[in-house]
Amino acid sequence: MHVASNENSTKATSILLTLMMVLSSLLLTVSPTVQAVGANQNDLNSGGDLPDNTSVGITNYIFSGSYSGNGELDYGDDNDIIRVALNANQGLAATLSFPSSTTFSNGTTVNNQFQLGFYNNTQSFMGLAGATNPVMLTTNGSISVPHDGMVYVNISRATGSGSWSLTLYKFTVSGTGGGGSGGSSSQGPPGAGTTNLTVLNTTYLSGSQSYDDLYIGCGIVSCGSIIATGDLILSVNTLTVMNGASIIAHDQPTSTQGVGGSVQMSASYIGNGGGGAGHTSSGGNGGSSSSSGTVSNGGSSFGAGNETGSEGGTVSDSTGTQVSAGGIGGGRIVIYADVIEIYGTVDASGQDGEQGYTYQNGSGNGGSGAGAGSGGSIIMRANELTVGGSSGGSILAEGGNGGDGADGFCAPGSACIGLYHGGQGGGGGSGGAIDIRANSAANLMISSTSTISSSGGIGGSGGAPYGTGSSGSAGSSGGSGTANSGTWTGWSSSNPPPPTTSLPNPCIGAGTNAAGNIVADALEVNDAQSTASPASILPISCTDLSLHSSTDVDFFEVQLVTGVTYYVNVTFSHAIQDVDVGWDDTNGTFLAAGTSVSDNELLTFTATQNVTSYVEVFPYLGFGGTSNPITYNITIETDNPGGGQSLELAYVNIVNDTNATVSFAGLQSNTTYNYTTVLTQSMIGNTSVSYILGNGTFNSSNSSTYSFGVNYTLENNQSTLEVLTLLYDANGNLIATGFDELDIDMLAIEATSSTTGEINLTNLSIGTDYDLQWMVFDDSLFYAAYLANNNSVYAGLNASVIDEDVYTFTAQSETRDYNITWAGPTTSNFHGFVAVLSVNGTVINLENNENFTAFGDDFFIPQLPSIVISSVSSSVNSTTNDVTTRGLDLVVGDTYKYRIKILDSGNATVAQSPLTTVTATYQGMSFGTWNYTTPTASGTYCALAELYEADGTQRIGDLSCFTLTFDSDFDGVANELDQCPSSPAGSLVDQYGCAPNQRDTDGDGVNDDVDQFVNDSSQWTDQDGDGYGDNPTGNNSDAFPSDSTQWSDQDGDGYGDNPNGSYPDAFPTDSTQWNDMDGDGYGDNPTGNNADLWTNDSSQWFDSDGDGYGDNPTGTNGDAFPNDATQW
Repeated sequence: MHVASNENSTKATSILLTLMMVLSSLLLTVSPTVQAVGANQNDLNSGGDLPDNTSVGITNYIFSGSYSGNGELDYGDDNDIIRVALNANQGLAATLSFPSSTTFSNGTTVNNQFQLGFYNNTQSFMGLAGATNPVMLTTNGSISVPHDGMVYVNISRATGSGSWSLTLYKFTVSGTGGGGSGGSSSQGPPGAGTTNLTVLNTTYLSGSQSYDDLYIGCGIVSCGSIIATGDLILSVNTLTVMNGASIIAHDQPTSTQGVGGSVQMSASYIGNGGGGAGHTSSGGNGGSSSSSGTVSNGGSSFGAGNETGSEGGTVSDSTGTQVSAGGIGGGRIVIYADVIEIYGTVDASGQDGEQGYTYQNGSGNGGSGAGAGSGGSIIMRANELTVGGSSGGSILAEGGNGGDGADGFCAPGSACIGLYHGGQGGGGGSGGAIDIRANSAANLMISSTSTISSSGGIGGSGGAPYGTGSSGSAGSSGGSGTANSGTWTGWSSSNPPPPTTSLPNPCIGAGTNAAGNIVADALEVNDAQSTASPASILPISCTDLSLHSSTDVDFFEVQLVTGVTYYVNVTFSHAIQDVDVGWDDTNGTFLAAGTSVSDNELLTFTATQNVTSYVEVFPYLGFGGTSNPITYNITIETDNPGGGQSLELAYVNIVNDTNATVSFAGLQSNTTYNYTTVLTQSMIGNTSVSYILGNGTFNSSNSSTYSFGVNYTLENNQSTLEVLTLLYDANGNLIATGFDELDIDMLAIEATSSTTGEINLTNLSIGTDYDLQWMVFDDSLFYAAYLANNNSVYAGLNASVIDEDVYTFTAQSETRDYNITWAGPTTSNFHGFVAVLSVNGTVINLENNENFTAFGDDFFIPQLPSIVISSVSSSVNSTTNDVTTRGLDLVVGDTYKYRIKILDSGNATVAQSPLTTVTATYQGMSFGTWNYTTPTASGTYCALAELYEADGTQRIGDLSCFTLTFDSDFDGVANELDQCPSSPAGSLVDQYGCAPNQRDTDGDGVNDDVDQFVNDSSQWTDQDGDGYGDNPTGNNSDAFPSDSTQWSDQDGDGYGDNPNGSYPDAFPTDSTQWNDMDGDGYGDNPTGNNADLWTNDSSQWFDSDGDGYGDNPTGTNGDAFPNDATQW
């Protein structure tokens, strides 16, 4: 659907309003009553209304991953503000959604548009979004202002009133990405880039790519998606895939392993269903045309979880023409990163097979469905890996679903005799392989809401019969794939990523460092089949590889070709450590082994099938279970000339509409090849041309590549161009295909408003006479008449066209543009704007596109005439204010009437313009400015603009609300609420407009500006400033009003209870004692309780017999006879 619009924001807003058709009801009533806010709200579970400004405490929402919640905005509640604390290496993304309109209890409906704003820790502006629904904003987009550790999120009301839903996402960045400073201290993968990439729309990437921060999120219009063909290998420090965003990889249709079986139907369109592709498991079988079961044509399992999927079997008719394409396989996605966060989708699933061919030119049997593609492989290695937050995340390598068989078909009105059979279902594709790992279990976070699936695809269903025919047989489902998650060693400077394409040349392992120590070599990590070093382009020779620990095992992946003999030679120093070699295929079948006690292991194997194999090099541990670090050299070669093996590939690159480049790669040296290149141009009008651009033979000599150019002349028609090349060996066996496509566009069309449009013609043939026919029609009326008249296009157009014309011209250049104006629509149904270009003198047929040179269409919802408020002034310092309005989508020459009202919060009209009559001179003509007398009371007011047709039919109006606050003393409190109307200038007032010198909060007769205890009516002064009042009969009175170090005296002896204050009381609960010079717990006052006879001796205090010797036998001069004054 296309909705006409332009860049004027007011018009765009009005168009949105008219699309929703909500203000028509508003104009029939009055504006909404102001709604109560606060007590009935629970914004983001806060228990009430979130703050409207930052002068009060703003709640810090603490969460990990993501957080979602709801809230409400209303008239008088224009903002809801929260804040989110972030680490230096974190960013924040937010998505805000809301209903497009709100209907109040009195029946009034208003349209809504809310906004999102970001502000940093110092409340400096970062970014604003608010032209869509949902609204999306992220710190990692165009925002360059750092967040400095905090983002304030402001949810604001541009128009309308109602509920909202907010989802927040935290994501990881490195360096200063997303604002802030600092960076991640963990080790990222070698080869990670230094530049950032933000993807907010569809982006095509394939092969090896490296970035610092890769962020795939959602912009205002769409969510980002990376689309890859074949392999996508990412080496990044941080990868974030937000909810709604995705990474998707499809295989190039060049696989030779696991391909589903293709089928050819009979002349009566009877045949088996196509086989599903295999990968980790076997593909599903297609339905059988001769029984109720299936046939054995599902693709075989292959690979080791580190390759693309394969394609499903195709279905062709009796002439060999493909009628249903098999689904292509999923690609291979390999991600190496320090931090991976997946809240969206990573998908390497196979595609569905096409459904069966329907016999379209009459009646007949249903065709068979094609086989589905198999899932590819997804490998992730990171230090920290998170999948899913509150909204979940998905990692998928599923098999596609088999195509359904078509139903037996009898054309309407035909005399069908007998029966027609339903077609057979195609087989489902095998699931692929998923292996995701973090450096520890704590750093692998997979939420319960996430989906990790490598399930097999479902077999296609059998078609239904016509009459007494037989139902088609369903295909079987593909086998399940593998999905593993766990831990690995993580990234470090000695732990580089495994190779992903081919071994380096020269292949020097660097397994020995400058100090002579044996370390991890350059091919690590290749300790498993899933991370094996690719070694299929031969010969290879690597030196100074290492087995640096007793657990180090090195795998090499070799694609075996039937009939070729392969040699693996590993040399090392047996005196240091024995090394053994194993060789198995991907199914675990033993091929060869080397277990000698010499300095080399030599293995030989002749392939009997095309299969993936793995050479494993490992230290022999013996009975001790340990080994010595050792280096080794490895050579892998074949019995082909030069020991070579290549995996040939063919490519086509269409340069333009006259020439293309054909190239071949991976060629074997000194080998003869044949090729054929074919051009197909599929044109509008259901016609096509196809012819051979050239055949040829070449010898690769000493090069692994060969390329050449082709030229062609195309039919002058809107079409799709495909150039296909096929590479054969010298015996005529097909070994590789490549193709490219180009759309040849000639006509672009756009409805720019309800009554105007543009047509742009390109690629015209200079000197040719053309006819350009255009028409605008009511889509609802078209389909009603179309269906009522046996699917007649002409009947539909006759009942629905509101305007049309034909232009005849001779092309003077390759381009030509038209600006079209048509009669105004009279309904708000969808309308179509279509154009057909044809060669002058030919007769076009709209039923079947016959003789069309080009065609284009666009659809729109008409914008009925409306009035728009351009501006409203609302100064309380002026006796009058004004409202400026203009028309929108007016019909030139028609007569309209308009009126403007000022409504108060109770919907009463406080001012109104006269009903004015105008004749439209252009669609957006100005209605001028109307002055109104400024109301004298504070409150919320709305300007309401009404538009009528000349006959009184009401059209779409506009509403703009504003607030007037009359404040005589300028203290921020409206006069109607101000209890202290003469507050001193610049003073800080309370909610009632009273300054501290105008209020007595505790009612003690002392105003707050001089009351040192504004909330305690029993206290008002504190002369020593210790926080205790001077009134001895008041609360918390000060026993020492002139001493700020003392305030309490429990025992009333004149000494304070504060031990750190002046003259502290050592005995605060004993009024007879207050000092203890020697600290023995006995008071120095000889007449007080428990008096100390030895005030300077902490070891003695009593003398029971009065002989001058203390009673404490362990103290100084202790009395051995404490009760005998004659002895001591």
